[in-house]
Amino acid sequence: GFPIIAAGGMIDMKVWSITSKTDKSLEDEKKSWINGLYLNKERVFESSGVKECQDKIASGENAYFIKSTYFRTFKNLNYHQYDVITVKGGKVYTVTINIGHSADYPNLQKALNLDFFAWNLLSSLNLKE
Repeated sequence: GFPIIAAGGMIDMKVWSITSKTDKSLEDEKKSWINGLYLNKERVFESSGVKECQDKIASGENAYFIKSTYFRTFKNLNYHQYDVITVKGGKVYTVTINIGHSADYPNLQKALNLDFFAWNLLSSLNLKE
């Protein structure tokens, strides 16, 4: 279960995907994505900032998995954002899981095992043409 959610605090969760044409490499797309994260001035990144690792998604394509942790001043929430980026057939595919929570839940990431949940969901991406 999710006992923290049941406790009535503010939690904001979104999942979305973006697909667009590209002539860039996976490495260049990853750099562009990370640079874009820092463009939003209302994000105050934790000292850990943005972490990345390269692996494969379920359909076999190389992908970058990116985790960023930051505070959004506009919403007054702490965020854990998980992204996967891959390139196939002249398109870049990005899927994002974004979870925001109030300061009432400082251990939300650990309590709900968000890293495990996000990486398992994002690595299961199966691209078909």
